[in-house]
Amino acid sequence: MQYHLIVNDWLGRIAYYMRSPDGVRWKLDAVEAYRPGIVKHADGRVEDWYKFERIKVLQDTYGRAYQANFAVCDTVKKYDKGNDNHSSKNISIPLEVGKLAQIVGKDKIDTETKEIHLLLEAESNFNPHKDVDFKSLRFGAPEEVDFGRGSKVLTTQKIGKDILITFSGKGNGITNKNFVAKILGKSKRGTLLFAYAKLPWQNHNATILSSKFPEITEANGRKLAIQVEVENFGQQYSKPSLLKIEYATDNGWKKLATKQIPPLAPYQKTNVVMQANKIGKPEDKIKTRTIIITDQQIQETLEGSVIVR
Repeated sequence: MQYHLIVNDWLGRIAYYMRSPDGVRWKLDAVEAYRPGIVKHADGRVEDWYKFERIKVLQDTYGRAYQANFAVCDTVKKYDKGNDNHSSKNISIPLEVGKLAQIVGKDKIDTETKEIHLLLEAESNFNPHKDVDFKSLRFGAPEEVDFGRGSKVLTTQKIGKDILITFSGKGNGITNKNFVAKILGKSKRGTLLFAYAKLPWQNHNATILSSKFPEITEANGRKLAIQVEVENFGQQYSKPSLLKIEYATDNGWKKLATKQIPPLAPYQKTNVVMQANKIGKPEDKIKTRTIIITDQQIQETLEGSVIVR
């Protein structure tokens, strides 16, 4: 459904949380992933570790995180000397596991949507008929529900062991920049309850065409031979697309060569070969940018200097 990324700021002792539909386009959540003070026991006791690093996550069969392992230290690293009372430790923190949920129907959700239907699925350790505080639930864009906003529950209906929840469309906050919706609330025991649901109209298996820097050689006295390796890192076939090579001049970027990229299977690569009029001379360094133009993804641009051989 989505990729998760945690970026650790070792100097600031804070980690940031990002999500992506494809591993290329990333969205930064507004709150930190973790910081000192996160180790809290059921009795309220807090373990005062100075720094948390090198998180490792255990996942269940659905890919949901259920335990985080950290390397921790109780002081600045330079003060951690041999044979003293300081040293790195490994600690394990159990995580609240997200629930299984899916949006019913494929109609796009926006500001005009009146009602939203969501199926919350039962599991061996979760009975949605009995375990959910429905008044606490909020549905919508993560940046809305994370701060107490979002759509509220209108009705619920039992569907076997699962439950169908109808939310008001008001306040959902979902835009074209969202690729999942979030459900946030609490259980009847007062514990955290959350789930992510894929937005059905969004294509998460997009193409991801990416190129290397062009290899430019002098073919004869007047022409350049250009070769560019292009690979599809996505999970679906690409359509024919356009590869454009430009070079920098004192007056801005100018076109060097263009050629069509053939359709590529997932993880397939190809060498796009083209010719161009001569610029510079062998061993000259030329600043180029390689642009992939397609309606299947955000425009991919690779900019840097290459040497004419």
